[in-house]
Amino acid sequence: MINVRSFSLLSSWLKIGCFVAAATVVVPFAGAVERSLRVDAPRFIKEGAVAKASVIASTDAKDGEKIGFLHAEASVDDGKTWTALCYLDKGSKYEARNFDLPAAPAGGKIIIRARVAFRDGAAGDVDFKGERIKWDETWNNWSQPPAKQLVLAVRK
Repeated sequence: MINVRSFSLLSSWLKIGCFVAAATVVVPFAGAVERSLRVDAPRFIKEGAVAKASVIASTDAKDGEKIGFLHAEASVDDGKTWTALCYLDKGSKYEARNFDLPAAPAGGKIIIRARVAFRDGAAGDVDFKGERIKWDETWNNWSQPPAKQLVLAVRK
């Protein structure tokens, strides 16, 4: 039989343990590196209008890691052909590129895809999630990660 005092003590320890566990999950690892790849553009554009887009990549690693590659392309024919927007090699810790996108007919779409490889740091060649780049798989196929894409709809 559990007496009230023992139960109260157990309950207090469980509350403290749950709090510590929750705090551990919420508080990020102090040494964690933040890497990002962002593709920004309006979701909709008017037929004949010039669409503005940007691709931004960054790392806050302190061990010499930089953006090794930042590539961006656009397609107006549902991915059958691609127009190069940016092919950066050996970048810095932060790179941003702005683009005027090619026109597409009403009812069509513009697809922007971008990929980034972070290099020269202790982690080796990694994507924006910090995972090793699979050069013959995800990199060559523009898969996520290391790639992201954004689709813009063209309206009348």
